[in-house]
Amino acid sequence: MVRDVDVTPEPLRQFHVVAWGDPDSNSLLRRAMATERAVRWSRSRFVAGDVAVDATTHVPSFILPNALAPERYLVVNSGPTFADWDGTNARQTPRLPDWAVWRLEGGAGDFGQAGPRVVHAGFFDESWQVPGRPGFRAP
Repeated sequence: MVRDVDVTPEPLRQFHVVAWGDPDSNSLLRRAMATERAVRWSRSRFVAGDVAVDATTHVPSFILPNALAPERYLVVNSGPTFADWDGTNARQTPRLPDWAVWRLEGGAGDFGQAGPRVVHAGFFDESWQVPGRPGFRAP
């Protein structure tokens, strides 16, 4: 485990990265999102293909080749989700595609009783891009 501000190029080349937060709270995500093209994430918006959401009320989770070391993966905001936990360990692993957008019911930081819920999700294509749909216009 390494703090975002302590990550140097060598471990990026050596290891896959699992990161939590957003580009404002995590300097590694900020650096990776500066050059990432499959998804775009700023303080105000998250965009994946033709899905664009308010980043103050939504949180993405995804896996992509790491823009800072493309031979390794970057996994963001992923892990067990207990909001719909039914008492069995079998439900501790998320069953999501390559990317998902979670709606925070009460806004940022609200993982209250209802918990966040997935409102958009999808797979990347073979080139790690969000496949376009009819009428898709790049943001």
